[in-house]
Amino acid sequence: MSFAIPAKNCRGRVVRLGPALDMILAAHAYPPMIRDILAEAVCLTAMLGALLKDEGSQLTLQAQTEVGVISLLACDYKDGALR
Repeated sequence: MSFAIPAKNCRGRVVRLGPALDMILAAHAYPPMIRDILAEAVCLTAMLGALLKDEGSQLTLQAQTEVGVISLLACDYKDGALR
């Protein structure tokens, strides 16, 4: 859902993940730090994916680090579905 606040020259987008995010996070027993990073990445993927206009379009978000908490994180958005 998109919104606008014309007086502030502001536009935005709201996504509600609820059960979808719960299912993704429940698939593995991630430590809290990993779970939080994954939740943020899934939310960002949903917001950016909701901007896609063409039917069948797909967005893949990938983040990779050389050292740190994770080495690779990937989230997919296609036709309103997240994984």
